Amino acid sequence: MKRSNFSRRDFLKAAAFASFLSTVGGHSLLALSAPSRKLISTQEWLSDNIFLQGINAPVFQEVDVDHLKITGEIPADLNGMYMRNGPNPYLKPANYQYPLEGDGMIHAVYLKEGKASYRNRWILTKSLQQDMEGKERQNMPLVNYANTNIVPYGDHLLALYEVGLPYQISSELETLGEWDFDGELEEAMTAHPKVDPITGELHFYRYSLLAAPYLVYYVADKQGKIIRKTPIEMESPALIHDTAITENYIIFFHCPLVFNVFQALGGGLPFEWKPEYGTKIGLIHRKNIDQKPIWIETEPLWMWHFMNAYEQEGEVVVDFAYH
Repeated sequence: MKRSNFSRRDFLKAAAFASFLSTVGGHSLLALSAPSRKLISTQEWLSDNIFLQGINAPVFQEVDVDHLKITGEIPADLNGMYMRNGPNPYLKPANYQYPLEGDGMIHAVYLKEGKASYRNRWILTKSLQQDMEGKERQNMPLVNYANTNIVPYGDHLLALYEVGLPYQISSELETLGEWDFDGELEEAMTAHPKVDPITGELHFYRYSLLAAPYLVYYVADKQGKIIRKTPIEMESPALIHDTAITENYIIFFHCPLVFNVFQALGGGLPFEWKPEYGTKIGLIHRKNIDQKPIWIETEPLWMWHFMNAYEQEGEVVVDFAYH
């Protein structure tokens, strides 16, 4: 296993702005098409919260900017869009304990024939729409901000937050609504699914902190149909934020960050670090997902994200940031 000693502060700065580059062939958004709805803005506010300052400070309006100024030259055949999803609170939060709690906003730079344009949009989640209408959030013990990642999959762009269903986004950044894989997904999914570059299949999962099965693994074909749904046997729950796939294996970490329901009910942090439990690395063969994982025990550590995974000379190699 390869590890990168990446500080928590550095990670949080990077994680707040998960991004991807997706080529889109003959995309027509240069110049940008007229918005299909009125551009949203909110009253500006300041905060002394470190998670709402500097690179984490929100922007307060949606904009379209044609023909950005370019230093140097963009290759004429480099056409596509660069998109970034991250938290951007619409209203000033009364209590903001973590930098991934804000409403999701997509920023996009469109490239075509050596020119560039920019557009940003809030993701119109159910909770954000209630805020915009001045209503109290109803029946939302866990708010789906859709702010952690945006993933291209088949004909879909999915904005993700691991406590709820994905939101579909158009290439013009319009919110198309929640997507449940045509009724096949009833619960939340990870914010970090993996697309198999060979088959086009989407690999993803959900985890439960309260009741077994603690991990359920899904595979969807490139048309968006779920073709596998498999409970994974684990003795105890774990917060599993990311997994990795190789040609033959699925890899995930069972780290000693334990859910503490009593702390959560008392208004404290919902998790407790238990280093005496150690960390277990689970490997599952992709052709036998319904079999028990192979467990490899190691010293206690926490990992958020995989950066790469591959097989080499009979070994599984993963690159990840650890704490």
